Amino acid sequence: MPSTSRVIMCAAGGGKTTRIVSEALKETKSQIAIVTYTRNNHKGIEEMFYDHGATIPARIEALTWFTFLLRELARPYRRVMHTQRIDGLFWEEGRSVPYVPESNTGAHYFIDGRYIYSDKISKFICECDRRSGGRRVAAPGAAIRPYLHRRNSGYGGL
Repeated sequence: MPSTSRVIMCAAGGGKTTRIVSEALKETKSQIAIVTYTRNNHKGIEEMFYDHGATIPARIEALTWFTFLLRELARPYRRVMHTQRIDGLFWEEGRSVPYVPESNTGAHYFIDGRYIYSDKISKFICECDRRSGGRRVAAPGAAIRPYLHRRNSGYGGL
């Protein structure tokens, strides 16, 4: 079955946010997630919705990439590898704990067992998926119709 998901990429000022907000408001039946990489973009998306009305429709959600990863993939499926609740992200500028082996899950992926390193959250999700035989990451796609909104910021592969 063909995917209804879309990726929209163009240079800064190319109208991505305007197009995404406009298309999301036209769609009246689907649940829509608008995922963006930065908090500034997230704020801009929300402001654009408020320019069109007093509230963002309940069927539309704008969230950052890391919020999406944490809420939709890391937290629900963490039990494959980690018993504690993941309370949030620990932002790491460089490489976190480079000498801690992956076999030490708590120390390799987490600080204090509760905050997952920002540079390891995707790796953690992929490893949960691998260890579960692919059963863990397949579920979120059925629940939302993602739009990936990204500014031309040099973050390839998103």
